[in-house]
Amino acid sequence: MSKLLIDDYPIQVLPKLAKVIGLNEAIILQQLHYWLNSKSAKMIKGKRWIHNTYEEWQVQFPFWSVATVKRTLTSLSKQNLIIKANYNKAGFDKTIWYSIDYDKLEEVSQRLGQNDPTDRSNCTDGLGQNDLTNTIDFPETTTETTSMLAAMAQISQLYQQKIKPMDSPQNIDRVQSFLEDGVALEVILYAIELSARDGGHTAGYVVKKLNDWQRRGVKTVEDAKLADEAWKAENIPKSFKKSHIRKEPIPNWLNDPEGYNKRKEEEFKRGYEDVPF
Repeated sequence: MSKLLIDDYPIQVLPKLAKVIGLNEAIILQQLHYWLNSKSAKMIKGKRWIHNTYEEWQVQFPFWSVATVKRTLTSLSKQNLIIKANYNKAGFDKTIWYSIDYDKLEEVSQRLGQNDPTDRSNCTDGLGQNDLTNTIDFPETTTETTSMLAAMAQISQLYQQKIKPMDSPQNIDRVQSFLEDGVALEVILYAIELSARDGGHTAGYVVKKLNDWQRRGVKTVEDAKLADEAWKAENIPKSFKKSHIRKEPIPNWLNDPEGYNKRKEEEFKRGYEDVPF
């Protein structure tokens, strides 16, 4: 029997929940629920909390990058399914504390409908007897999630066409993560196109270009074109600049025109005197 199937602790998730809030979101929410009911959780003001850095969360999900974890937690927060706080004793400690808004989750459960063919006894921490997804009840979340997924798909497709086919999901995610940072889809796609044109067929090259554009305040493709020209002008090697500066020899007569004319006149006279008659 393959050890990949059962020997490792499985991550459980209900398909009906994933259908509503997103697969990644459902996975993290289920895992957060597990930790909130463990001895690691802290009871503060009548609510259980768990604190982790993004890097610590990523350890629990090794198949994701830190950027994916961050993006998924942000999505859960926007959907008001998780609550974030800071209960750190040290002021410099910015580790985020997380809890689940079970009242909000119950609203999701009620909106799923009343016809659930799933037997609760066969599920861990299910949502009840409701399994119908009423997407009309979630217009903002559905629209936002769909738009994000469509944008990520465009980035992944163009990246694999232009940069590196069959590259690791982690590398593709490094580029996709700029969406969460507020970089326009068109700008990210242009960065991929431009990187391929420059011969930069790595995720690192694309990321470096996007980081530079962020520092320069790029918002549009036109901004990106100007920023790229500025970057190239700033990074031309000095030796290259010097070797491409054409230096014309300066004629001597420009430095001493009177002396030059006098010498030429004397040379002319001598040449005339030497002519035989």
